[in-house]
Amino acid sequence: MNDTPQGRLGRVVDDMRVRWTGRDVVMAVNHFNGGMKALAEELDRSGARLAAVVINTVPRADDPPAEHVWSCAEHGLTMSHRQYEVWLASKPQEVVDWLDGLDPDREWEVLGTTYSEFEELGGRPAYGRWLPEWAVWEDKTRIDELWQRVGIPAPPHVIVDVDDPDLAATAVSLDQGHGVMIAIDTTLDVLGSSQGLRWVRSRAELDTAVEVLRARTERVRIATFVPGVPCSLMGMVFDDGVAVFDPIEVITLHRPSTGQLVYGGCSTTWRPADARREVLRDYARRVGQDLSTSLGYTGVFSVDGLSGADGFVATELNPRHVSGIGVRPGWPEFPTRLLNRAVQGHLPEAAGAGWQDVEEAYREVVRRTPSASLWIEVPEGADIGEEGRVLTTAVSVPVGDSAVECVVEYRPQCGGAWIIGASTPTGAVPHDGALGPVTAAFAEKFGVPDLASFGEITARSTLTG
Repeated sequence: MNDTPQGRLGRVVDDMRVRWTGRDVVMAVNHFNGGMKALAEELDRSGARLAAVVINTVPRADDPPAEHVWSCAEHGLTMSHRQYEVWLASKPQEVVDWLDGLDPDREWEVLGTTYSEFEELGGRPAYGRWLPEWAVWEDKTRIDELWQRVGIPAPPHVIVDVDDPDLAATAVSLDQGHGVMIAIDTTLDVLGSSQGLRWVRSRAELDTAVEVLRARTERVRIATFVPGVPCSLMGMVFDDGVAVFDPIEVITLHRPSTGQLVYGGCSTTWRPADARREVLRDYARRVGQDLSTSLGYTGVFSVDGLSGADGFVATELNPRHVSGIGVRPGWPEFPTRLLNRAVQGHLPEAAGAGWQDVEEAYREVVRRTPSASLWIEVPEGADIGEEGRVLTTAVSVPVGDSAVECVVEYRPQCGGAWIIGASTPTGAVPHDGALGPVTAAFAEKFGVPDLASFGEITARSTLTG
């Protein structure tokens, strides 16, 4: 055996193949996003057969092929993601009967979404389960309790009722020149990808944001807006230690006219200075250790925040498997998502994964093969090239009072473009390799209106009058 961290983790690949070869599985998904598609691919590589799918939405042509599909939408059921998870946990008789007709001996296994809470579905055991108590720190109106406990900086903030008559005055008091961020709680839904967030810099934006968010929350967290690179500090909790990876960029753009945030994806090409990187990794380790001791949590987690000129501030915690670890492009045969479920379930197929080996191998693979998973919608009729082909175009990226010409590699698809990466003649992309400013420049070139990145935060707030 190759006596390196990656070589030793080869046992996990072998153990997963032993675990899954010849087994029939059911996937219960809200829809087949990138994460669920990656999970289906890992199952296939490990020898399992996707026998059936229970999907909340209408199936798409590019969904992983399954022999049988039961669509909630096609059966007249309209549910949010959270409602779908509650429905599955109730073991709906129509789905149990359908599965019993296909699998009368109840030999199949079920894999739900990252948020699935059911232990079994019609007598079929669930592989991977998200515990409701882990959701406590997904609530952006509560997370500052944890930041204070583990010593991680966060922006000044106040938690208020969404209908508090002093909400506007509170926002003004927290504005330090660039406005405030408003985040909703999780009373009605658990949200990711910049949903439930608004950046406001004027009274009109504030009033609009509150009106839009009122139907989705009871409380809001109002925090000082801190300019910086949106990023995620990722790790994985094991029973005996916490593996911590290098921070990644979270491409979060904004519309200057409204303050709306637009999530684009993730990139591992960002390389903060060594000293900053190690500070961020230390923050992630502290959080992982706290999750372990306070909640008994195991598995992947991420600390999201902003890395700016004055340091880092944390904004949210995701105690679940999130996108962006970046191992798959450089090591496609390694089952990162199946391993996470096995670690959370303390299952024997995870025994070959020591936290030190996972930390070192994941970091090495990502450094060797940086990648981006980044999509941006373009206006109908924009000439971005033939769909499916990998193309390049030049864009001008602002850097202070000047600009740097970058070549963007992208693939047109589904009414937009997947941005694969960027380069310059010297190889160094501005802002330490961050792709947010590159993405905003690309969007401007192809006619996407009113979209900017952290590299262009110049407008001053008028909240204070």
